[in-house]
Amino acid sequence: MMSEKLRDLTAASTFTGIGLLKDQQKFCDLKVTVKGEFFSCHRVVLASVSKFFDTRLSSTIRKSNLQHVQIDHDDVSPAIFGSLLEILYKGKDLITLDSVQDFLKMSLYLEIDYLTRYCEEFILNVDPKDSLGLWRFAQSYKLVNLSEKCSRRAAENIDTLPQGELLSLPKSMMLILLSLQKKLSMDDVCKTILRWVEFDQDTRSGFLTQFLPFIPFPHLSRPYLAELMEYQNHPFSEHVKESVVFALINNDDRHVHTCRKILCQQSVIVDSTDIVPVSVVVKATELPLEQGHTLEAWRNVEERYLLAPVPANTGCHFSTCTWRNDLYLLGGTLLPTYFAVYKPCDNQWTPLPPFLLGLGRGKHAMAAVNNKIYILGGLIKVPEDNKATSSGVWSYDIMSKTWNHVCYLPKSVQESSTAVLGHRIYLFGGQDDMEVNSDLVQCVDTMNNVAYVAGKLPSGACRPRACSNNGVIWVVLPTGQVLQMWENFHLADQREQHLAVEKNRNREVEPYRDQFTVSFRQLSQISAGDHIAACLNMNSITVIAVDTAVHGCVICDTSIINLTTGEAEKHSTCLTGAQYFDLHYINIPQVHLKQKTGILEVTNFSSRSSDTHSVSSLITTPLPEQNPFLVIKSGSNEQRETTSRPKSPAPGEAIREIEKRLFLRKRPHSEAERSFKQKERRQYLHLLSNYI
Repeated sequence: MMSEKLRDLTAASTFTGIGLLKDQQKFCDLKVTVKGEFFSCHRVVLASVSKFFDTRLSSTIRKSNLQHVQIDHDDVSPAIFGSLLEILYKGKDLITLDSVQDFLKMSLYLEIDYLTRYCEEFILNVDPKDSLGLWRFAQSYKLVNLSEKCSRRAAENIDTLPQGELLSLPKSMMLILLSLQKKLSMDDVCKTILRWVEFDQDTRSGFLTQFLPFIPFPHLSRPYLAELMEYQNHPFSEHVKESVVFALINNDDRHVHTCRKILCQQSVIVDSTDIVPVSVVVKATELPLEQGHTLEAWRNVEERYLLAPVPANTGCHFSTCTWRNDLYLLGGTLLPTYFAVYKPCDNQWTPLPPFLLGLGRGKHAMAAVNNKIYILGGLIKVPEDNKATSSGVWSYDIMSKTWNHVCYLPKSVQESSTAVLGHRIYLFGGQDDMEVNSDLVQCVDTMNNVAYVAGKLPSGACRPRACSNNGVIWVVLPTGQVLQMWENFHLADQREQHLAVEKNRNREVEPYRDQFTVSFRQLSQISAGDHIAACLNMNSITVIAVDTAVHGCVICDTSIINLTTGEAEKHSTCLTGAQYFDLHYINIPQVHLKQKTGILEVTNFSSRSSDTHSVSSLITTPLPEQNPFLVIKSGSNEQRETTSRPKSPAPGEAIREIEKRLFLRKRPHSEAERSFKQKERRQYLHLLSNYI
């Protein structure tokens, strides 16, 4: 084995030797022409580090004895190529702050991987004030990892960034920057947005609603509100006036409801003595019910409260989305045209104009952009009680209360999921007309009302779940993969402009023609599930992954994933009264968190992971059909409390019913996994039997 000393001596001697050979023009068997300038080199040197030269020279050797390669690409200049030869032949470090981008562009074109990595590391060590320029460079050259790191550095130093560069950022980059930063005060966030809009007011004034989730107007300081009131035709005038009212009447007991209403209309998460952010779970079943779906507020996996139920039972496969902290619900298997909104301030549901009376939707997706609720794809009823998968995109205008057709998706899809970035709605996976899982990522441009294929998931996915912080999108697949999406917004802008022009000319455009505008990297891996729900919770994602859902009883894992590290904290949970459910994170008045659901606390119980930890299990909608609100709780002191307990079945009958629900499965597992799960579930059933 060669010693480290001998290896170093050999490397140094080789550098010296090939450097002399080049200087003396000995044994040179390759001439490279870069924009008219000639360089004499050795094939073996260039082919050993560059995939570009390896491929080019291999092909020329097979065809003839040609020893000439011509490069006219814009990313390779004669000066930088000459410096590359000095690096390769003599080991000189000629990379500087002024030249690093040129070296990086050349290394990408020539496919010199080690030089690309070195340049990226060099860039990350430069002054943070240069982060914006380097971020834009990384975006334009599709350097995903470098782009992400530069964006985070820029966010960490947002208060020291050059104002000229900051204000000239494109909208997508500004959205990402604001979604990542944690330094600016609420006043400074609003000032930054307004300055950015004023920098190009004619173009950017229409983007203001996309920045609403970053500004909690009631929390702006009084001096700054007074300053904003002096604006003429202020773009946020409605919100500013509302905030002034809040500032004047806040802490006045006579106006508690008005203040609560203002806080509950904020798109940004609010956490105060009266308003708390919670995960809201909409649970559905197709069993006969006197009321609709159950709505629950989860402050954590152990503290849950009942909210106002949906007025009608729409069945499973409904869809939900939020806009300005209101929760919208549409469709389902039983009432496919039903449409309603939940107002957290009053803890009430309000029916809205039904969707396309006579058709309706199920297994569709929903999203909200700029005061409009969008319905994408799904199943529609056709004559003779058949169903067809739709490619239609429709919108409901919240202000005018009207439905309008928007466009058609490139591919019909059901069981998909959406997330929003600016004016774009991304639609992930689902199933096609033949109920085959799709890996397509489709995008709807809500400004031009056009749609196109933006990319592909790592694999086909039925019922994935996507979350957005208005700057970045994360996608959770049923396999348990948690992905972070990277958007090439420069290319997306170009595609949308082209599609808009062709649309105005009434021309059809091939949606697959151009290259993809999005890609993915894996952030984390959690438990797989037949049905999943997810929501973004400040700096983490909460995911509920279910293995089985039979007659209103489901066993699931609740994972809380750190968005920075990808680490996941897991809890096992039992949900009853739910064959289908959805999850969101919104602000709820504290006054409505009164009626707790039941919690069965079990300690030292092993979940699917190898860790042993506390498991919280919910028993609210139980086995007796006449007992939708049975609450059973056991604390660590082993004292049991029972409230509102109507007539229950015999213990043996209840155990058999639970066991039947727990062990029925939708898909087979391996023999080893099946054995482990059966043992785990029997342990769980044994614990349950103590409380029934």
